[in-house]
Amino acid sequence: MLESNAMSAASTSFKVKLRPGETLRSLGDGDSVQEPFRTLRVEEGFENPGTYKLRVELDDRPTPLNDIYIKFARRFNSLDEINKTHERRMKDALGPVYSNEAPLEITR
Repeated sequence: MLESNAMSAASTSFKVKLRPGETLRSLGDGDSVQEPFRTLRVEEGFENPGTYKLRVELDDRPTPLNDIYIKFARRFNSLDEINKTHERRMKDALGPVYSNEAPLEITR
């Protein structure tokens, strides 16, 4: 079951596009009470000054079951358990979720 959970977690992704010098901070995953955020950095883009719009998108739904995943998971669980777990994860998922757009001004 642990291996199955690890594979499920590994297939989850969070994608956001930021440009140089931008910082995106997410609530709740920091290492201390004083700094409860994670800083995400970006290495390209936003070369030109101006006002941009920033929006975060999150989709925590599991990917559809495929033959490779099922073959791996069958070593630890029955096909019925695999399907039930997948259905539960689909039911419990929030995504897709989108934040409000936030204006971002680049001045240099």
